[in-house]
Amino acid sequence: MPKRITQKYKRIVDPLITKRDGNVCFFDKMPFVPEVLKWSKTYHHLNKNTEDNHPVNLVFAHEECNRLCETNPEYQTMSSQKLNDNQKYHQGLEIEVVAHNDEDKETNVEIDTNELYNKFANSELLEKLTSQGGKPAPHESISFKETSLDIAYMVREVVGHGSPITAGRALDTECSSKGEFDKYKEQGGKWRIRKKQT
Repeated sequence: MPKRITQKYKRIVDPLITKRDGNVCFFDKMPFVPEVLKWSKTYHHLNKNTEDNHPVNLVFAHEECNRLCETNPEYQTMSSQKLNDNQKYHQGLEIEVVAHNDEDKETNVEIDTNELYNKFANSELLEKLTSQGGKPAPHESISFKETSLDIAYMVREVVGHGSPITAGRALDTECSSKGEFDKYKEQGGKWRIRKKQT
């Protein structure tokens, strides 16, 4: 494993972490805000060894949560448990993460981006259109176009490229006859998404 996380290594390890944990902070489960330093994304090393960059030892965290973990017993317990969980998760999986002496060599990694689109589409709709913890849903409906752009952006953050068209297909799947959501055209002709009425 490399002793530091390079841009090329990020392209390998980020999709693995995202597939396992989602693209949110491990500690507070909230999304990242790149424009605000303390809420931006960093890597938390579960065993506290910052040179151990195996995916088993890495989770995404806010800069602030990563800092708080140094003194927060609850976060430290969470880290220890997550390390055990990751070891079980990765056991038997073939993770081809190759550390080269020449870090400029390209490493060929196949990423299932369709799975990312589907996961992000589902999480965006659940987060914005469903009630959570007894609280009402944040929105009655959301823009199909804007949500497609948001999902494309999130996928791009993980794999380096994102397509609003592919994101739209993932949203259409969530709005199928078997899905929880409904795509409809409002007055003015713009498409929106809402939760289906039960």
